[in-house]
Amino acid sequence: MRVLLLTEYFPDSPNAEITGGVESRAFNIASRMAKKHDVTVLTSWREGLSRKSKFGKLKVLREGPHHGYSNYAGFISRIEFAIAAIKKGSKLRADIVDGYNWTTYLPAYFIGRAIKKPIVATYHETWTGEWIKNKGIVTGLPYEIYERILLRLNYDLVMPVSEFTRKRLAERGIDESKMTVVNNGVDIKKLDSVKGKGAGVCYVGRLVKTKNVDVLIKAMSLVNKKYPDVRCRIIGQGPEMNRLKMMARDFGANVDFMGFMEKYEDVMKTVKSSSILCHPGTVEGFGMILLEAMALDIPYVCSDIEVFREITDNGNGGFLFKQIDHKDLAKKIIMLIKDKKLYSKKKAELKKTVRRYDWDPIVEKVEKAYLSLINEKKK
Repeated sequence: MRVLLLTEYFPDSPNAEITGGVESRAFNIASRMAKKHDVTVLTSWREGLSRKSKFGKLKVLREGPHHGYSNYAGFISRIEFAIAAIKKGSKLRADIVDGYNWTTYLPAYFIGRAIKKPIVATYHETWTGEWIKNKGIVTGLPYEIYERILLRLNYDLVMPVSEFTRKRLAERGIDESKMTVVNNGVDIKKLDSVKGKGAGVCYVGRLVKTKNVDVLIKAMSLVNKKYPDVRCRIIGQGPEMNRLKMMARDFGANVDFMGFMEKYEDVMKTVKSSSILCHPGTVEGFGMILLEAMALDIPYVCSDIEVFREITDNGNGGFLFKQIDHKDLAKKIIMLIKDKKLYSKKKAELKKTVRRYDWDPIVEKVEKAYLSLINEKKK
């Protein structure tokens, strides 16, 4: 089977410099599937990177002008990448084409039509009707229009990464018979080997408004009144950085801003050397870092939102706190710090909960879905 996978961003090397959940899924599925199949990843190019490279048997092609990692801007370079991807992909041989995010759904669709092969859209989340609220009118309006167009395309298969995303897509008109849910995963064996022991709280993610890191800082100011030595390490960068730094200072919260860590291993070691992982985000399609914390044997406290309830089995291995409620977040952090028996109980729940998210069986599900679609199209 020849698979063409389109993703806006992809790690720079086999060391997997992961920038987000989409990239993690793309890397793990592509690299594992390449052991049995002919897999090509079509992604954007950044200055300093080779246009063509191989990660073992996996082929990586980088197209378009320089396109830096961006959460808010980069609209023009995204369009330029999409056009370049269509031109390149239409000349490649593939049995199936899979787009991994909003930037690549349209190129994947046009490529699939051009080479007359099945088209898949792997959907992490949908923001139709919410783009302006989440991103502001300048950034949000063009994406709102764009996603409405994307949802009208006739994909052969839509692959939501969660039941939560599947429901939202169905509400927005996607035919349920064309959807197959395949969760994101985690390399349990690899993370089980990560060493580290420590204390404190950790957050990993972009510093943008929808992640609600300000709620965590407020909560830490309350935690520090009871436990002055407990520190919170924040890994990530984004437009909220300066405001959050000022807020931590004004609230007297013990917060260390670690910035962006290039190596995935360094991120995981930092999480492992913490005792609690916090995720206060409320606009999420999945929540990869929660799975990674579970695999690292680190209890969590995360927002009580539908998708987090789904992937944690309603709080197994940690706690769900009331959305945007820094007092409830602080209360549950303190519970895990104070009650050693409770902490041990939550740790015991982690492995059982995360076991079903191992990448290998997940890749098998994706492979099965691809082959089924290819065979169906041959009839």
